[in-house]
Amino acid sequence: MERKQPELPRLPELDSLPLEPDFVALAALCRQEESPVTGRRVKGAVLTGEDLSGLSVSGVAFEGCRFLGCRLEGASFTDVLFQGCDLSNSVFPDAFFQRVRFCSCKGIGAVFSESRLRQVTMERSIWSFANFDGAKVQGMRIQSSKLDGASLTQCELKTVSLEEVDFTGVNFFHTPLAGLDFTASTLEGIQVSSELLELRGAIVTAYQAAGLAGLMGLVVK
Repeated sequence: MERKQPELPRLPELDSLPLEPDFVALAALCRQEESPVTGRRVKGAVLTGEDLSGLSVSGVAFEGCRFLGCRLEGASFTDVLFQGCDLSNSVFPDAFFQRVRFCSCKGIGAVFSESRLRQVTMERSIWSFANFDGAKVQGMRIQSSKLDGASLTQCELKTVSLEEVDFTGVNFFHTPLAGLDFTASTLEGIQVSSELLELRGAIVTAYQAAGLAGLMGLVVK
């Protein structure tokens, strides 16, 4: 049975959204007034080292934006599109994402620890060395993306669809992988506990299974 795909952001046609000329100023004002940023199209904004913790964003499309080394602790994103954006080294601890789509994005070294991700899509994106430790995921699709070197320890992963994802060197310590289908992805050099409990019920190819046998000290000929 084909796995149900997550919902996409509920956004109108992008051309109908008003362009926001100064997202930094708008975000600062909304944080001050404790009101959400809503119904905007943000193109080409560059934010470096900004503290946007607690910011609420709803019904917004970010296109070609750069959030570099920004802090968004406890931020909330609902019905949001990130298209061609760079989130590298930004931190989103304890953030909330619902019906969010990342398309052709880059988030090298980004931190999503303890975040909640519901109905999230990641396509053609790079999340190398990102940190998702303690994240709670319910309804996610990851396609044609890289998570090599990422940390996904002690996560809850429910209804996750994978296709052509690079999981080389990922740390899955204490993250149950039962039901996840890795057969169309790369699964090499991963880290799990010595009991290998994380791997129970994971769906892998015979080739992947032979590689994982090395975790048990086996030599497959």
